[in-house]
Amino acid sequence: LMSCSFFKKGKFYELYGEQDALLCHNKLGLNYTGGGRVDMRCVGVPEQSFERHAGQLLELGYSVGRVEQTQSAIAKKSSSNSVCERELVKILTRASVMDSELLLGNESRFMLSVYEAENNAVGVCYVEAASGHVYLGGWTDDSRRSALEHLFALVNPLEIVSCNGDGSAARPPLQSDFMAALCHRAFVEYGARGGGPELVYIRNENDRACLHSVAEKLATYCDTALAQERISATMAALENTLAASAVHFAAKCALGGMISYLSRLKVDKLILSTGLLSLVSEPTTADKMVTELSID
Repeated sequence: LMSCSFFKKGKFYELYGEQDALLCHNKLGLNYTGGGRVDMRCVGVPEQSFERHAGQLLELGYSVGRVEQTQSAIAKKSSSNSVCERELVKILTRASVMDSELLLGNESRFMLSVYEAENNAVGVCYVEAASGHVYLGGWTDDSRRSALEHLFALVNPLEIVSCNGDGSAARPPLQSDFMAALCHRAFVEYGARGGGPELVYIRNENDRACLHSVAEKLATYCDTALAQERISATMAALENTLAASAVHFAAKCALGGMISYLSRLKVDKLILSTGLLSLVSEPTTADKMVTELSID
């Protein structure tokens, strides 16, 4: 998921090596410093300009890992370990940014997960990280995935989470021609640096850990009674609205895949804690989405 990593060192963030340092030297015009090892290139930026440089990388299609010091200078001096303890605290992507300094423009930024099940059942979950809103839905589509295509046109996701397949050359058994073509185009034409949507695979059942306990999983994120009430009401509506078992399963898989992806980015708690989960119906046109349930 990460394209480059910013390591906190005192009042600066540093990037090392042929990949990260060279990338920021070429793309951002940063000068090499003497902060790395003798045989390692290094560039750095003041901590107050992290958002500006990270935002530039995001707009170029790169993701950014933010590694913070977890050990104070005093604790380091009293420790026998000469290496300061650090931790990856967040992975920034174009669709997952929430800080106003990193949001260039006013357009909504969505990430969208898709799961395709038997009998043309489709489950979707899309998230607007900046607002914390999570949208969940499912339906029985046609073989061409017309409704799903309408949804893509409406949402225009910057990141696609495919819950079918593992990114290998083998095509998943239940994957439609539409999703197969979309995944192929995102991987081959856009790649990891292009202007199109980024493609991420949730590889196996263990990665979609909450298929049978998604409500319980969501409840662990809620930090208030109101958030818990929102989640409970939406999940109850999911049970009542999506009567077809395959559609119900597909929707849960899409939600589970999205939770797994947000967890990888280390933003799951920030986004899911408010309980802003809404059900959406099958899109019927490219410019209209009817919200079945929205709890404020």
